[in-house]
Amino acid sequence: MLHILVCDPDKNFTKYLKSLLQIYFYKLDYDTDIKIFNNGESFLDFYFKNNQKIDLIISEVDISDFSIRKLISTVRISDENLPIILITNNYKEIYNLVEFKLTNYIIKDNFSSKKEKLLMQIEDILSEKISIKIKMGHNLSKYCISDIMYFQIENRKIYMYLFFERKIFVSYRSLKELKRYLDNSFFKFANEYSLVNENNIISIKNNIISMKNGDSITISRRNKAYFKDI
Repeated sequence: MLHILVCDPDKNFTKYLKSLLQIYFYKLDYDTDIKIFNNGESFLDFYFKNNQKIDLIISEVDISDFSIRKLISTVRISDENLPIILITNNYKEIYNLVEFKLTNYIIKDNFSSKKEKLLMQIEDILSEKISIKIKMGHNLSKYCISDIMYFQIENRKIYMYLFFERKIFVSYRSLKELKRYLDNSFFKFANEYSLVNENNIISIKNNIISMKNGDSITISRRNKAYFKDI
């Protein structure tokens, strides 16, 4: 799941933007968790109390209770590389903030005519979270994360289970090595033999995970905590 934070006092605009992002990523078969904040104080309060990794921040430059410089600099202290897109009608303000490694900016007055371009740019920014390269022999093959159900050890070999294909052998020495390589919070250990994609879980009942491809995986007692919020 992609976690996106939007900060803008304009409630009509944030409602529209949230709907736009949800529909766009839904068509890509990807879940989003989009949180809306109408002031800087509530935004930063959530940002520091939140347990999940944030994938993207979109913020209006003109925040009445906060300077945008303070908001961005505070975020940058904890994460130097988090993508940040600013919304503004003030070009000059953007130039004053280039030191903070801004990802992009949106001119609000032109938003309707530029929204498709913006959505494609956001998809590109988040591409590493949407797709990953998997090692197969001496080659790397690219797969959409939403197509990967889980990885499983069988007869001392690791297989990747996809939605449309039964299983594919992958070249990793262990699931722990694979997990480190993925560096992705979407994949969680259900047990010592199975690494599952939480985005493709339909339900969990009696410690049995039901996946979108119809497979079932047992959660071990020691790994139950990984799935308590799903």
